[in-house]
Amino acid sequence: MVFGAVVEMFVQGAMESTGYFGPTLDSMMAEQQTNFKSIEDKLTKLRSTSDSGERSQLEKELKSLLKEQQQSSEKLGDELRKSLAQIESLRADALAAQGAAKGADVWLKAGESVSVGARHNVVSVVSIDPYRRAVVNFNGDKSTLEVGQFVDVPSKDGNWRVFYRQSQRGDDRYQLGFDVVAPE
Repeated sequence: MVFGAVVEMFVQGAMESTGYFGPTLDSMMAEQQTNFKSIEDKLTKLRSTSDSGERSQLEKELKSLLKEQQQSSEKLGDELRKSLAQIESLRADALAAQGAAKGADVWLKAGESVSVGARHNVVSVVSIDPYRRAVVNFNGDKSTLEVGQFVDVPSKDGNWRVFYRQSQRGDDRYQLGFDVVAPE
């Protein structure tokens, strides 16, 4: 029982804090922002020059920056997948030890969305009613979900399920927690 409580505390802390998974991801996101700023600066210079030699040099630098950005994006994607795998493993450990696990896979506010199973399968939170029911839109079909309810998201591998797990008050409005369950 003590082991289960320790695992659950670790899982919850790891998923809610930016301290456990965050530093690597935070530094990678900062790198991405720096890269985008560099690209933006080069584009501004490119627009403002008429010198063909300078334009040629700026185009080479832009190609190099875009390549770096692509590599950085791939690296960030890999790190996000690793973090998700770690979270899923910790949640499975907590579930096995205690029979329950806390936390949500995805947090969204009204007006935000997530792709599920495939890029074109978009689930979005349209609004949150006064009773904290989630009005969600999946590819044009609206549903109102209460905590514990789900929408099925079809994909070539089977149906993904998006469960409305919890809501909590954020800085200025509610954010909703959803679990995303892959087809078995």
